[in-house]
Amino acid sequence: MRFYNPIIPDTIADPSVVEFDGVFYLYGTTDIGTGLGASGVPVVWKSTDFCNWSFEGTIFPDVDWTVAKYWAPGRVLRRMENGRYKYYLYFSASEVASPDPNAPKPDPEQTFVATADSPEGPFVTANGPNIFSGPNKAVPVLDDIDGDPFVDDDGTAYIGWRRRHVAKLNPDWLSIDPSTRHQITTKHGGAYSEGSWIFKRNGIYYYLYTLSSNANYKYAYVMSRESPLGPFEWPEEDLIATTDHEKGIWGPGHGCLFLPQNSDKAIFVYLEYGEGGTTRQVHADWLEFNPDGTIKPVKLSWEGVGPLREVKEAVDIARQGTASASSCRPGRTVTGESDGIKLAREVTYAAQNAVDGWNRTRWWAAEDDPNPWWQMDLKANYEIDRCELAFNFPTFGHAYILEKSVDGENWLKVKVQEERKLCSPHVVEKVGTARFLRVRILEGTPGLWSFKAFI
Repeated sequence: MRFYNPIIPDTIADPSVVEFDGVFYLYGTTDIGTGLGASGVPVVWKSTDFCNWSFEGTIFPDVDWTVAKYWAPGRVLRRMENGRYKYYLYFSASEVASPDPNAPKPDPEQTFVATADSPEGPFVTANGPNIFSGPNKAVPVLDDIDGDPFVDDDGTAYIGWRRRHVAKLNPDWLSIDPSTRHQITTKHGGAYSEGSWIFKRNGIYYYLYTLSSNANYKYAYVMSRESPLGPFEWPEEDLIATTDHEKGIWGPGHGCLFLPQNSDKAIFVYLEYGEGGTTRQVHADWLEFNPDGTIKPVKLSWEGVGPLREVKEAVDIARQGTASASSCRPGRTVTGESDGIKLAREVTYAAQNAVDGWNRTRWWAAEDDPNPWWQMDLKANYEIDRCELAFNFPTFGHAYILEKSVDGENWLKVKVQEERKLCSPHVVEKVGTARFLRVRILEGTPGLWSFKAFI
């Protein structure tokens, strides 16, 4: 049985999925393992089958993301303006705090909106420059984080955000009508919540939100039969996702509900704890409804939803080979806590992880390795059409050399990527005859989520 969760070979949180013209787009927070004070370069992953995902470059090329941070993008909207589509991206942003304790503190995190002519960007902040702190920053849509918009059947737009707030957006989609702003009460009282998501099905409006944090994340909801602004009903069983202790899936948190086009099924896309802290990963599982419109608790799984369309893929022979590497980081125990229960899982960074077909595992070279490389022995010579390399922390970019050999002693260079390139996977065409394949990493984090070789 194949495990499709996590769905993407990278550390990503707060996923938001949309479908435009037969292509799935996933926007999210790029986790880089350094805590919530910083995030990676914002990108959009895309797929035509919901299984094979890729990105190329950043969606905000005109921002210095070493001083700014971006996270928790909401649902991307589009509408026809002046004869062409315009895309609206709502996201949380601020500036990275200076390590100098005497430096001015950045402004509080807020929700901004940016527009583009394509779902892949480039996006430009709509209410001012691409600056998110200080006197010259763009005007935020909200004075808080986790803004997620929703457009009703009549074209009226709304937005939800942290602590179960909701309001109507003005017709320009760039600001809210403050007279409609209010906070939704729930049976959980004043418990902290975030990660709102509004959707409509069969005339019922649903407002999803997360409770708690880390490995103890849980997903809850309220529903209204009148409006995205309420009044809201509290379902008797309002928790739809929580840690599955038996399966070892922890803290299903900030995500979205996705309704594929031409389908009556719903998909719950969410973050999972990963290796702790900001090393979270994205999962997707089916979500079902009861006849009265209430939501059934989601059955979390490692199998996931699998392909939503036919997967046209050549034969990947890398999974039958044996991998080796210049070094590997030592394994470790990841811990957490959910429902008062202590959690623990073992993580390894072995070379073979890159060809096990699972996006949860990766090869990662030792920190003190001066010349990291990874190698594959396919056991026989093959005529290889292409290789796909999904590197560790791909938004930092990678420079590398891919080599091939028929005997493991004499090597030929197939591809030399001299400068860092931000993409995943890196695709190398027309590899040719080889039994052995070797990747030498020149720049970028030395590791591989996956390596594929197609014949």
